[in-house]
Amino acid sequence: HAASAAAACADARLAAARAYRAAGALAKAIGMARLGIAWPGATVATRTALAKELAEGYSGLALLSEAASAYAIALDGASDASDRGKLLGAVVPIWFALGSDAEAARQVGDFAKRFPDAKESGVLTLGVVQRAVDQERWGDALAAGKGALDRGYPPDVSVRLAVLAARATRAIHKDERHVPLAQVALRLAGDPSTLTPRLRSAWPDEDEAHQDRRLAQTLTVLGEAHFMVAEAQQRAEVDALRVPTFRGGTLGVFASTMLRPWIEKKRAAIEAVSRAYAAILDIQPAPPPRWVIAAGRNVGLMWAGFVDDLDGLGARHETVKNFRDAVRGLTEPYRTGRAQPAMRACVSYATKFQWIDPGVRDCERWLAKNYPATLVPVDELVPRLVAVRSLPLEPPLRPAAP
Repeated sequence: HAASAAAACADARLAAARAYRAAGALAKAIGMARLGIAWPGATVATRTALAKELAEGYSGLALLSEAASAYAIALDGASDASDRGKLLGAVVPIWFALGSDAEAARQVGDFAKRFPDAKESGVLTLGVVQRAVDQERWGDALAAGKGALDRGYPPDVSVRLAVLAARATRAIHKDERHVPLAQVALRLAGDPSTLTPRLRSAWPDEDEAHQDRRLAQTLTVLGEAHFMVAEAQQRAEVDALRVPTFRGGTLGVFASTMLRPWIEKKRAAIEAVSRAYAAILDIQPAPPPRWVIAAGRNVGLMWAGFVDDLDGLGARHETVKNFRDAVRGLTEPYRTGRAQPAMRACVSYATKFQWIDPGVRDCERWLAKNYPATLVPVDELVPRLVAVRSLPLEPPLRPAAP
């Protein structure tokens, strides 16, 4: 009977602490919770609930260190995956605010090992990885993120983990070792047409606004994954093709044996990479503006670089009779039929999505230099572009024949 009475007293203090906190009397709630935790007859469940009340009271008063200590007491008594995951979800941001990132990573890592398949493990790991990426602690981000792939987490969590791991790998190695992780992200995303219903079904208890936020974050990193893959392909297949050098001799022989084969190979490579970039446009239900514009910029710069290579070749050998005119004749169809539409696409998407960044400026400057009557460059960074002539809002990013 004494034990039952002691437990009942602890339960009464828990009820009082909850009532005080609900009424906004946080100081009284904290005092009552502390009394309940110290009560010798409190059960583990009651003491855990009291510690949670104490932590939330301290959090309400912005006493973060005290709140973290109280959450630690609650964690000691929580064994269920769901309860422990919720407590960690509350205390991890506090540890971040206190600069206790190592403690957050340790606790989340232990939880993920104990409950590897729990949805909460993925969410908490994602938070730790995102924090490390934001602070450019690339090694920590890669260690935590790479080990959490292929665990059957919801698609938004899995895809974001893979892309963050790819971003960390690229920052560490500065080569193409991040590309397989980007491809993992695309595989985990699965069929684009079913991504939205799969994501919503993974979070049935969330309202539509929260689900939409998850979807937007997922679409953005999917665009980044496609961009990583296409950019690596560009470096390997397009950037590596250097324009041949005319070392004298007959112009016709040089054109037929070296220049024209290079043009055909370079054009085919740019078209193939353009299709890889255009995959960003197929992201459903809507492609992410940032990566649509970045892809348009790179496609435009590939064609512009192609044209510039040929122009430079002609300029270097302008003393050779008919050489520069011959090269210009080869160049112009690509300038007007490929480079200009791609650059216009970049600027038009920026106009449509009200997004401007240095990449858009590259497109704008090229148009202003080569087609000054079409576009006037703006001098200040504003979320709109100033065009002399109206540009189509949805120009094709996919390659078309010149």
